[in-house]
Amino acid sequence: MFVFKLGELKKTMCRGMVSDIKMVDSTLREGEQAPGVAFTVEEALKIVEYDLKVGVDLIEVFAPYSEYELRLLRELRRRGLSSKTLVWCRLRRGDLDMALNEEPGWIAVSMGVSDIHLKRKFRGLNREDVLARLSETVDYLHSHGVKVSVHLEDSTRTRVEHIAEAFEKVNGDKFRDCDTLSVLLPPVAYERMRLLKRLTDKPIETHYHNDFGMAVGNTVSAIMAGAEWVSATWNGIGERAGNAALEEVLLTLKVRLGVDRFDLRPLREACRFVAQAARTPLSRNKPVSGSEIFSVESGIHQDGLLKDRQVYEPYPPELLGETWKLVLGDSSGKAGLTHVLNHELGYKLPDDPREVREILSWIRRRAREEKHYLSRSELEEVAKRFSLKKRSHLDRAK
Repeated sequence: MFVFKLGELKKTMCRGMVSDIKMVDSTLREGEQAPGVAFTVEEALKIVEYDLKVGVDLIEVFAPYSEYELRLLRELRRRGLSSKTLVWCRLRRGDLDMALNEEPGWIAVSMGVSDIHLKRKFRGLNREDVLARLSETVDYLHSHGVKVSVHLEDSTRTRVEHIAEAFEKVNGDKFRDCDTLSVLLPPVAYERMRLLKRLTDKPIETHYHNDFGMAVGNTVSAIMAGAEWVSATWNGIGERAGNAALEEVLLTLKVRLGVDRFDLRPLREACRFVAQAARTPLSRNKPVSGSEIFSVESGIHQDGLLKDRQVYEPYPPELLGETWKLVLGDSSGKAGLTHVLNHELGYKLPDDPREVREILSWIRRRAREEKHYLSRSELEEVAKRFSLKKRSHLDRAK
Protein backbone atom coordinates (compact mmCIF):
# COMPACT_ATOMS: atom_id res chain seq x y z
CA MET A 1 0.00 0.00 0.00
CA PHE A 2 1.30 3.46 -0.92
CA VAL A 3 1.52 5.90 2.00
CA PHE A 4 2.17 9.55 1.22
CA LYS A 5 5.08 10.85 3.29
CA LEU A 6 5.68 14.57 2.91
CA GLY A 7 9.10 14.35 4.52
CA GLU A 8 10.36 12.03 1.79
CA LEU A 9 8.82 14.27 -0.87
CA LYS A 10 10.59 17.29 0.59
CA LYS A 11 13.94 15.51 0.41
CA THR A 12 13.53 14.73 -3.27
CA MET A 13 11.88 17.98 -4.39
CA CYS A 14 13.02 20.85 -2.21
CA ARG A 15 16.77 20.55 -2.77
CA GLY A 16 17.54 22.11 0.60
CA MET A 17 16.45 25.60 -0.52
CA VAL A 18 13.09 25.97 1.18
CA SER A 19 14.42 26.88 4.62
CA ASP A 20 16.14 29.94 3.11
CA ILE A 21 13.07 31.25 1.28
CA LYS A 22 12.71 35.03 1.32
CA MET A 23 9.49 37.07 1.17
CA VAL A 24 8.56 40.30 -0.58
CA ASP A 25 5.35 41.98 0.54
CA SER A 26 3.85 43.58 -2.57
CA THR A 27 0.71 44.89 -0.84
CA LEU A 28 1.80 48.52 -1.05
CA ARG A 29 2.41 48.21 -4.79
CA GLU A 30 0.39 45.36 -6.31
CA GLY A 31 -2.30 45.59 -3.64
CA GLU A 32 -2.76 49.29 -4.34
CA GLN A 33 -3.62 48.38 -7.95
CA ALA A 34 -6.79 46.59 -6.84
CA PRO A 35 -9.90 48.63 -7.71
CA GLY A 36 -10.80 51.07 -4.96
CA VAL A 37 -7.80 50.28 -2.73
CA ALA A 38 -5.94 53.39 -1.56
CA PHE A 39 -4.02 53.30 1.71
CA THR A 40 -3.11 56.34 3.74
CA VAL A 41 0.54 56.74 4.70
CA GLU A 42 -0.38 55.80 8.26
CA GLU A 43 -2.13 52.63 7.10
CA ALA A 44 0.79 51.72 4.87
CA LEU A 45 3.22 52.12 7.76
CA LYS A 46 1.02 49.92 9.94
CA ILE A 47 1.18 47.22 7.25
CA VAL A 48 4.97 47.60 7.27
CA GLU A 49 4.95 47.06 11.04
CA TYR A 50 3.15 43.76 10.52
CA ASP A 51 5.66 42.82 7.82
CA LEU A 52 8.49 43.37 10.27
CA LYS A 53 6.77 41.36 13.00
CA VAL A 54 6.24 38.43 10.67
CA GLY A 55 9.75 38.53 9.22
CA VAL A 56 9.15 39.75 5.65
CA ASP A 57 12.45 40.53 3.90
CA LEU A 58 11.46 43.30 1.47
CA ILE A 59 8.61 45.80 1.25
CA GLU A 60 7.66 46.75 -2.30
CA VAL A 61 6.49 50.30 -2.99
CA PHE A 62 5.82 52.25 -6.18
CA ALA A 63 8.31 54.85 -7.34
CA PRO A 64 7.29 58.29 -6.00
CA TYR A 65 4.73 59.08 -8.68
CA SER A 66 2.62 61.02 -6.18
CA GLU A 67 2.91 62.80 -2.87
CA TYR A 68 1.65 59.64 -1.15
CA GLU A 69 4.53 57.46 -2.36
CA LEU A 70 7.05 60.20 -1.68
CA ARG A 71 5.90 60.61 1.93
CA LEU A 72 5.84 56.85 2.44
CA LEU A 73 9.35 56.32 1.06
CA ARG A 74 10.77 59.13 3.14
CA GLU A 75 9.14 57.81 6.29
CA LEU A 76 10.55 54.33 5.60
CA ARG A 77 14.00 55.89 5.23
CA ARG A 78 13.52 57.91 8.43
CA ARG A 79 12.72 54.69 10.27
CA GLY A 80 15.91 53.05 9.06
CA LEU A 81 14.14 50.68 6.67
CA SER A 82 15.87 51.63 3.43
CA SER A 83 17.60 48.25 3.19
CA LYS A 84 14.19 46.56 3.34
CA THR A 85 12.59 48.85 0.76
CA LEU A 86 12.18 47.82 -2.88
CA VAL A 87 11.02 50.59 -5.21
CA TRP A 88 9.14 49.45 -8.34
CA CYS A 89 9.98 51.35 -11.54
CA ARG A 90 9.23 51.22 -15.19
CA LEU A 91 12.15 50.97 -17.61
CA ARG A 92 12.44 54.75 -17.70
CA ARG A 93 15.33 56.89 -16.51
CA GLY A 94 12.93 59.35 -14.87
CA ASP A 95 11.46 56.60 -12.68
CA LEU A 96 14.90 55.32 -11.76
CA ASP A 97 16.28 58.72 -10.77
CA MET A 98 13.20 59.48 -8.66
CA ALA A 99 13.71 56.16 -6.88
CA LEU A 100 17.45 56.71 -6.41
CA ASN A 101 16.75 60.06 -4.75
CA GLU A 102 15.00 58.19 -1.91
CA GLU A 103 18.01 55.90 -1.29
CA PRO A 104 16.30 52.49 -1.12
CA GLY A 105 18.26 49.28 -0.76
CA TRP A 106 16.59 47.76 -3.82
CA ILE A 107 15.11 49.05 -7.06
CA ALA A 108 12.90 46.91 -9.28
CA VAL A 109 12.90 47.42 -13.03
CA SER A 110 9.76 46.03 -14.68
CA MET A 111 9.45 45.24 -18.36
CA GLY A 112 7.03 43.08 -20.34
CA VAL A 113 8.95 40.36 -22.17
CA SER A 114 6.30 38.25 -23.88
CA ASP A 115 5.73 38.54 -27.62
CA ILE A 116 2.28 40.08 -27.11
CA HIS A 117 3.68 42.75 -24.77
CA LEU A 118 6.50 43.68 -27.11
CA LYS A 119 4.26 43.72 -30.16
CA ARG A 120 1.13 45.39 -28.79
CA LYS A 121 1.89 47.13 -25.51
CA PHE A 122 5.25 48.48 -26.70
CA ARG A 123 4.25 48.72 -30.37
CA GLY A 124 6.81 46.42 -31.92
CA LEU A 125 9.76 47.06 -29.61
CA ASN A 126 12.72 44.86 -30.56
CA ARG A 127 13.63 42.18 -28.00
CA GLU A 128 17.36 42.73 -28.44
CA ASP A 129 16.91 46.44 -27.78
CA VAL A 130 14.88 45.70 -24.65
CA LEU A 131 17.56 43.41 -23.25
CA ALA A 132 20.24 45.97 -24.05
CA ARG A 133 18.28 48.70 -22.26
CA LEU A 134 17.66 46.40 -19.29
CA SER A 135 21.35 45.56 -19.08
CA GLU A 136 22.40 49.22 -19.25
CA THR A 137 19.78 50.15 -16.65
CA VAL A 138 20.91 47.48 -14.20
CA ASP A 139 24.53 48.58 -14.59
CA TYR A 140 23.48 52.19 -14.04
CA LEU A 141 21.65 51.29 -10.82
CA HIS A 142 24.54 49.15 -9.60
CA SER A 143 26.84 52.13 -10.10
CA HIS A 144 24.67 53.94 -7.56
CA GLY A 145 25.10 51.16 -5.00
CA VAL A 146 21.61 49.63 -5.05
CA LYS A 147 20.56 46.05 -5.63
CA VAL A 148 18.35 45.40 -8.64
CA SER A 149 15.36 43.11 -9.02
CA VAL A 150 14.55 42.51 -12.70
CA HIS A 151 10.82 41.95 -13.15
CA LEU A 152 10.04 39.97 -16.28
CA GLU A 153 6.39 40.82 -16.74
CA ASP A 154 4.28 38.12 -18.42
CA SER A 155 7.25 35.76 -18.33
CA THR A 156 5.06 32.65 -18.06
CA ARG A 157 3.82 33.44 -21.58
CA THR A 158 7.37 33.98 -22.79
CA ARG A 159 9.43 31.31 -24.53
CA VAL A 160 12.02 29.78 -22.24
CA GLU A 161 14.89 30.58 -24.60
CA HIS A 162 13.99 34.27 -24.36
CA ILE A 163 14.03 34.09 -20.56
CA ALA A 164 17.39 32.32 -20.72
CA GLU A 165 18.68 35.19 -22.87
CA ALA A 166 17.56 37.67 -20.21
CA PHE A 167 19.35 35.66 -17.52
CA GLU A 168 22.51 35.71 -19.61
CA LYS A 169 22.56 39.35 -20.70
CA VAL A 170 21.09 41.19 -17.68
CA ASN A 171 23.08 41.25 -14.43
CA GLY A 172 20.15 41.44 -12.02
CA ASP A 173 20.57 40.51 -8.36
CA LYS A 174 17.35 38.53 -8.68
CA PHE A 175 14.73 37.95 -11.35
CA ARG A 176 10.97 38.07 -10.82
CA ASP A 177 9.01 35.42 -12.70
CA CYS A 178 5.57 36.95 -13.35
CA ASP A 179 2.52 34.80 -14.02
CA THR A 180 0.66 37.91 -15.11
CA LEU A 181 -2.39 36.14 -16.55
CA SER A 182 -2.44 33.05 -14.30
CA VAL A 183 -1.52 30.55 -17.02
CA LEU A 184 0.32 28.19 -14.65
CA LEU A 185 -0.95 25.02 -13.02
CA PRO A 186 0.93 23.65 -9.97
CA PRO A 187 2.60 20.72 -11.82
CA VAL A 188 3.59 23.07 -14.63
CA ALA A 189 4.87 25.65 -12.15
CA TYR A 190 7.09 23.01 -10.55
CA GLU A 191 8.57 21.62 -13.76
CA ARG A 192 8.99 25.06 -15.26
CA MET A 193 10.85 26.40 -12.21
CA ARG A 194 13.14 23.37 -12.25
CA LEU A 195 13.99 24.24 -15.83
CA LEU A 196 14.57 27.92 -15.04
CA LYS A 197 16.87 27.04 -12.17
CA ARG A 198 18.99 24.99 -14.54
CA LEU A 199 19.42 28.12 -16.66
CA THR A 200 20.70 30.49 -13.94
CA ASP A 201 22.35 30.59 -10.55
CA LYS A 202 20.71 33.95 -9.84
CA PRO A 203 17.79 33.91 -7.38
CA ILE A 204 14.33 33.68 -8.93
CA GLU A 205 11.28 35.23 -7.30
CA THR A 206 7.69 34.20 -7.95
CA HIS A 207 4.94 36.75 -8.56
CA TYR A 208 1.85 34.74 -9.44
CA HIS A 209 -1.68 35.96 -10.05
CA ASN A 210 -4.82 34.22 -8.84
CA ASP A 211 -7.41 34.36 -11.64
CA PHE A 212 -8.10 30.62 -11.32
CA GLY A 213 -7.53 30.30 -7.58
CA MET A 214 -4.13 28.64 -7.97
CA ALA A 215 -1.67 31.38 -7.04
CA VAL A 216 -0.68 29.84 -3.70
CA GLY A 217 -0.49 26.33 -5.17
CA ASN A 218 1.66 27.57 -8.04
CA THR A 219 3.86 29.55 -5.68
CA VAL A 220 4.47 26.62 -3.33
CA SER A 221 5.17 24.33 -6.30
CA ALA A 222 7.77 26.77 -7.60
CA ILE A 223 9.34 27.03 -4.14
CA MET A 224 9.67 23.27 -3.96
CA ALA A 225 11.38 23.35 -7.36
CA GLY A 226 13.98 25.86 -6.22
CA ALA A 227 12.56 29.40 -6.31
CA GLU A 228 14.35 31.42 -3.63
CA TRP A 229 12.04 34.44 -3.30
CA VAL A 230 8.28 34.93 -3.17
CA SER A 231 6.25 38.05 -3.90
CA ALA A 232 2.81 37.98 -2.28
CA THR A 233 0.22 40.33 -0.81
CA TRP A 234 -1.81 40.37 2.38
CA ASN A 235 -5.18 38.72 1.73
CA GLY A 236 -4.05 38.22 -1.87
CA ILE A 237 -5.26 41.67 -2.92
CA GLY A 238 -4.15 42.88 -6.32
CA GLU A 239 -5.16 43.22 -9.95
CA ARG A 240 -8.36 41.37 -10.96
CA ALA A 241 -8.57 38.27 -8.72
CA GLY A 242 -5.39 39.24 -6.90
CA ASN A 243 -2.18 37.40 -6.14
CA ALA A 244 -0.82 34.69 -3.89
CA ALA A 245 -1.96 35.46 -0.35
CA LEU A 246 1.11 36.14 1.77
CA GLU A 247 -0.43 34.67 4.91
CA GLU A 248 -1.41 31.43 3.13
CA VAL A 249 2.06 30.99 1.68
CA LEU A 250 3.63 31.55 5.09
CA LEU A 251 1.32 29.04 6.79
CA THR A 252 2.06 26.45 4.11
CA LEU A 253 5.79 27.02 4.45
CA LYS A 254 5.56 26.40 8.20
CA VAL A 255 3.12 23.49 8.35
CA ARG A 256 3.86 21.61 5.14
CA LEU A 257 7.50 22.47 4.44
CA GLY A 258 8.90 23.00 7.93
CA VAL A 259 10.13 26.58 7.47
CA ASP A 260 10.51 28.18 10.90
CA ARG A 261 11.91 31.63 10.12
CA PHE A 262 8.57 33.48 10.06
CA ASP A 263 6.35 34.40 13.02
CA LEU A 264 2.78 33.34 12.24
CA ARG A 265 1.13 34.75 15.34
CA PRO A 266 0.41 38.23 13.89
CA LEU A 267 -1.09 36.87 10.65
CA ARG A 268 -4.78 37.04 11.52
CA GLU A 269 -4.51 40.49 13.06
CA ALA A 270 -2.59 41.74 10.03
CA CYS A 271 -5.15 40.28 7.63
CA ARG A 272 -8.00 41.95 9.47
CA PHE A 273 -6.21 45.29 9.45
CA VAL A 274 -5.45 45.14 5.73
CA ALA A 275 -9.03 44.09 4.97
CA GLN A 276 -10.34 47.08 6.91
CA ALA A 277 -7.86 49.53 5.39
CA ALA A 278 -8.53 48.20 1.87
CA ARG A 279 -12.28 48.07 2.49
CA THR A 280 -12.19 44.52 1.21
CA PRO A 281 -14.11 42.20 3.59
CA LEU A 282 -12.68 38.80 4.41
CA SER A 283 -14.69 35.67 3.72
CA ARG A 284 -15.46 33.95 7.02
CA ASN A 285 -13.92 30.70 5.73
CA LYS A 286 -10.84 32.23 4.09
CA PRO A 287 -7.71 30.23 4.94
CA VAL A 288 -5.69 31.69 7.82
CA SER A 289 -7.81 34.80 8.33
CA GLY A 290 -11.46 33.71 8.17
CA SER A 291 -13.46 34.32 11.34
CA GLU A 292 -14.98 30.82 11.33
CA ILE A 293 -12.10 28.59 10.25
CA PHE A 294 -11.72 27.22 13.78
CA SER A 295 -15.47 26.90 14.45
CA VAL A 296 -16.78 23.32 14.25
CA GLU A 297 -20.48 22.58 13.88
CA SER A 298 -20.62 19.15 12.23
CA GLY A 299 -21.35 16.39 14.69
CA ILE A 300 -18.95 14.00 12.97
CA HIS A 301 -16.09 16.48 13.17
CA GLN A 302 -16.92 17.50 16.73
CA ASP A 303 -16.82 13.89 17.85
CA GLY A 304 -13.51 13.28 16.09
CA LEU A 305 -11.83 16.39 17.48
CA LEU A 306 -12.97 15.61 21.01
CA LYS A 307 -11.54 12.10 20.78
CA ASP A 308 -8.22 13.14 19.22
CA ARG A 309 -7.48 16.49 17.57
CA GLN A 310 -5.34 14.81 14.93
CA VAL A 311 -8.48 13.20 13.49
CA TYR A 312 -9.68 16.50 11.98
CA GLU A 313 -6.92 19.05 12.64
CA PRO A 314 -4.97 20.30 9.59
CA TYR A 315 -2.71 22.33 11.88
CA PRO A 316 -2.91 23.53 15.50
CA PRO A 317 -4.89 26.79 15.67
CA GLU A 318 -2.49 27.84 18.43
CA LEU A 319 0.03 28.58 15.65
CA LEU A 320 -2.16 31.57 14.86
CA GLY A 321 -3.01 32.38 18.46
CA GLU A 322 -6.42 30.68 18.28
CA THR A 323 -8.23 27.62 19.66
CA TRP A 324 -10.95 25.33 18.37
CA LYS A 325 -14.52 26.46 19.07
CA LEU A 326 -17.35 23.94 19.03
CA VAL A 327 -20.68 25.49 18.07
CA LEU A 328 -24.17 24.01 18.00
CA GLY A 329 -26.19 24.19 14.80
CA ASP A 330 -28.31 22.12 12.45
CA SER A 331 -25.56 19.53 11.80
CA SER A 332 -24.32 19.08 15.39
CA GLY A 333 -24.45 15.83 17.32
CA LYS A 334 -24.60 14.51 20.83
CA ALA A 335 -20.85 14.74 21.47
CA GLY A 336 -20.81 18.43 20.62
CA LEU A 337 -23.98 19.08 22.60
CA THR A 338 -22.52 17.42 25.68
CA HIS A 339 -19.22 19.27 25.38
CA VAL A 340 -20.73 22.73 24.91
CA LEU A 341 -23.64 22.56 27.39
CA ASN A 342 -21.97 20.38 29.97
CA HIS A 343 -18.24 21.15 29.91
CA GLU A 344 -18.23 24.72 28.60
CA LEU A 345 -21.45 26.21 30.00
CA GLY A 346 -21.61 23.98 33.07
CA TYR A 347 -25.13 22.51 32.70
CA LYS A 348 -26.08 18.99 33.69
CA LEU A 349 -27.75 17.16 30.84
CA PRO A 350 -30.68 14.80 31.52
CA ASP A 351 -29.89 11.16 32.23
CA ASP A 352 -32.66 10.06 29.85
CA PRO A 353 -31.22 9.79 26.29
CA ARG A 354 -34.63 10.67 24.85
CA GLU A 355 -34.59 14.03 26.60
CA VAL A 356 -31.07 14.70 25.30
CA ARG A 357 -32.25 13.92 21.76
CA GLU A 358 -35.16 16.30 22.25
CA ILE A 359 -32.81 19.13 23.22
CA LEU A 360 -30.58 18.40 20.26
CA SER A 361 -33.53 18.29 17.85
CA TRP A 362 -34.80 21.62 19.14
CA ILE A 363 -31.37 23.23 18.68
CA ARG A 364 -31.05 21.82 15.15
CA ARG A 365 -34.52 23.04 14.19
CA ARG A 366 -33.89 26.50 15.62
CA ALA A 367 -30.53 26.80 13.86
CA ARG A 368 -32.04 25.82 10.52
CA GLU A 369 -34.87 28.33 10.90
CA GLU A 370 -32.51 31.14 11.91
CA LYS A 371 -29.79 30.12 9.42
CA HIS A 372 -26.97 30.35 11.96
CA TYR A 373 -25.54 28.35 14.80
CA LEU A 374 -26.78 29.29 18.26
CA SER A 375 -24.94 31.98 20.18
CA ARG A 376 -23.97 31.56 23.82
CA SER A 377 -26.92 33.70 24.91
CA GLU A 378 -29.28 31.56 22.83
CA LEU A 379 -27.85 28.42 24.45
CA GLU A 380 -28.56 29.92 27.86
CA GLU A 381 -32.17 30.25 26.67
CA VAL A 382 -32.10 26.58 25.67
CA ALA A 383 -30.94 25.66 29.17
CA LYS A 384 -33.78 27.69 30.64
CA ARG A 385 -36.36 26.25 28.24
CA PHE A 386 -35.44 22.67 29.18
CA SER A 387 -34.90 23.46 32.89
CA LEU A 388 -31.27 22.42 32.88
CA LYS A 389 -29.44 22.87 36.15
CA LYS A 390 -25.89 24.00 36.66
CA ARG A 391 -23.50 21.24 37.62
CA SER A 392 -22.22 21.24 41.16
CA HIS A 393 -18.57 21.93 41.91
CA LEU A 394 -18.14 18.25 42.66
CA ASP A 395 -19.59 17.31 39.26
CA ARG A 396 -17.29 19.75 37.49
CA ALA A 397 -14.25 18.31 39.24
CA LYS A 398 -14.96 14.86 37.85
